[in-house]
Amino acid sequence: MDTLQKAGVAAGAVRHPMDLLADPHLEARFWQWIERAYVGRHPQPRRPIAMEKADRCADPAATLGQYNDEVLGGCSVCPSQS
Repeated sequence: MDTLQKAGVAAGAVRHPMDLLADPHLEARFWQWIERAYVGRHPQPRRPIAMEKADRCADPAATLGQYNDEVLGGCSVCPSQS
């Protein structure tokens, strides 16, 4: 990679995706580790732009069917279906 770049050729290292989790720069700036139901500790990309440090935190995605009751729980137009 260095030799090609010095010769003016655009080149970069090809890395295994799992190696990216251990990259110190990405670890500090990009990844956050969150606890997920059924999965445990899991890497999650942070939001790329934040005004406050707290804005960079992400919540885990919903699990399958987690909000079924709220979404499918009834109809405000047809109360008999509640």
